[in-house]
Amino acid sequence: ASIQATIDKQLDARAIEESELHLDTRPVNMSDIVDNAVVLHRMHGESAGIQVDFARPSAAANALLDGVNIEQAINALIAYAMGRSVAGGSVDIAVESTAQQLTFSVRDAGEAIPQEALGKLFAASGDDSREGLGLAIARKVVNGHGGQVWAENSEGGGVKIGFDLPAAMPSVSF
Repeated sequence: ASIQATIDKQLDARAIEESELHLDTRPVNMSDIVDNAVVLHRMHGESAGIQVDFARPSAAANALLDGVNIEQAINALIAYAMGRSVAGGSVDIAVESTAQQLTFSVRDAGEAIPQEALGKLFAASGDDSREGLGLAIARKVVNGHGGQVWAENSEGGGVKIGFDLPAAMPSVSF
């Protein structure tokens, strides 16, 4: 990488870390947001020969979220998984909810990632690709909602990335 590319990468990472995040949270069903994102990625997946699967849960995944920002985070995670997939592969998307927590995850069928690299996946300086910057932004958005991002090698191969968010209190109207 050139010196200018390295400087640009550091400036992008710094801008992400220092930027203020303004959230406009409202009661939403996160599965609705995921549905919107999946439509776009399925179209891209079809042209690339990658199957994009989302088994929408029957129970609502309600939370107080900034839908625009969370959709940006969801898109970043799906784009990362699709970028690791090859024709004939698949990307599996899931939303799970309990009374206290919502979990969004994306599993790809790519190669495993060394454990030390998994911990740096969401770091603003970890990757200078568009997907890498997208993951750093996703981390900032999720953290702004009181959640946590995570990444792990999947038992059946590939990598599973996602985030956990606090679920909405039952007293919130949807």
